[in-house]
Parts: sequence; C-alpha cells; structure tokens
Amino acid sequence: MPLGSFNATIVNTAGDVVPNAQVQVRRTSDNGLATLFSNAAGTAMANPFNADGTTAFAQFFAERGTYTVAASTGSGTVTWTVDVVSAFEPPLTREIANGSAAAPSIAFASDPNTGFYRIGADQLGLAEGGVDRGRLYARKNILGTVSQTAGVPTGAAFESGTNANGTYVRFADGTQMCRLRNTSNQSIAKDATQDFTWTYPAAFISAIDVHIDFTAQRASVANGSIPALSMATYRDSMSTTQASFGLTNLNSVSSFLYTVTARGRWF
Repeated sequence: MPLGSFNATIVNTAGDVVPNAQVQVRRTSDNGLATLFSNAAGTAMANPFNADGTTAFAQFFAERGTYTVAASTGSGTVTWTVDVVSAFEPPLTREIANGSAAAPSIAFASDPNTGFYRIGADQLGLAEGGVDRGRLYARKNILGTVSQTAGVPTGAAFESGTNANGTYVRFADGTQMCRLRNTSNQSIAKDATQDFTWTYPAAFISAIDVHIDFTAQRASVANGSIPALSMATYRDSMSTTQASFGLTNLNSVSSFLYTVTARGRWF
C-alpha cells in the first residue's frame, strides 16, 4: 500500500510552538477520521494524536488523498487542508503476490481483473476481464517446448527438433510441420514401384496433409545423357504417426532423391 506523509511543527497564531498539541486528521471526502500510520511500513497510530512534547513536531503517514488536519493550540485551533501525495515514495523494487487471471497482481483501480500476473517461473501473463489472454514472450521463452491447456497456449511460441525421422516445427497455435529428405540415392527400375513408410519425427493429432517431392540424378547410360524424368506417386495410407507412399518410375532413371513434408496439428 503506497503511503504519503504529513510533517509540521504546531504553532499558535502568535507563532509560538505548542508542545503536546492534539492533532486530529479527517478525510475531506466524508469527514470521517482517517486511518493513520506512524511509519511507511504501515504501523498503526492513534487519531487524534499528540505532537512532540518538546518540539511540537507532528508527523503521520496515510494513504494518498486529501485530508483536513486540525491542531488544538490551547488558544484555538489551527487547520490545514493537505494532499498527502508525494512525501514518501515506495521502493523502486518491491515484491508482490503472484496473482491470477481472475485477480492480477498488477491491475487498475477501475478495472481490477485486467492487468498482469505471474503464471510460473519466468512467465508473465496478461489478463483481460479476469480471463487469461496469453503471456509475454521474449528471447528466453519464444523458442522452447510448446504446450497448451484447453486450447490456450501455456509454453513457448515455437518448438523445433530433429531426430532420425526428420525435422519438425510446432507453433503455439497448434500447427505442426514435419520434413524428411532421404540421405542416400534411391533406384527404381523402369515401370517398377518402390514403397516407403515414413514415421513422422513428431506425431500429429489431426488434419494431416503429406506432400512428396523428388529429384532425378544423372543416369549411368551409354550416351551419358540424363534421361527424361517421369515418376508417379501414390499414397497408401496416412495416420497421426506415419505415412505410407509409393513412387512409380515410368522411365529409366538410375537414382533419385526424395523429400516428404507433412502439415497438420499437434493439438
């Protein structure tokens, strides 16, 4: 709770200090007795209270606002209307509660369920109307492990990886792409068919689209020419974990490279 402070030496109309003068503080908004504190840490103090018995110095801390301060001087009352706003500033660094989407720890007086809160270790979340609207991304968390809860991203923005089955990229919105390029030349005799089964480097959950591409290499023929390329492809089956497909060589090509890509969703 940010507190402001009031400091004054109580004097009468003649300019004489008034030790032990009684001081009373009221809110100007409703004329009610204000809640006072003896220090910035929020230690409670009485209201009314007495000024110092020797110096007549009076001090209190209160929530920021406008107050009426009345000091009894024996021969009358001295009154101030003060704005307690700037005498004390809270530390530049302070620890606050983690908060939640429903009650963010950094919010607005007129909109307490909209603001920022701590999701977890090194994760700052954004709440709007008490609903989790995502997290703030930076270099540290933009690339990592993607995750989700009920369709709402809870991890990194992108995830990528490589294994024996190829490479993959996952996006926080649920999109996933996989790719494999064979590491050695393949050969298929003219009019023959070669079947392949590809286990994806990362499993899908739905809506898979597989694309097959291939490139012919120089053939070992008598005149040293590159024969015309004419291949057909077909898909035997697709599942969330693998695709089976075949390449049919309609001409005489001694070897070729192929690349397969798949696009779908990981959630």
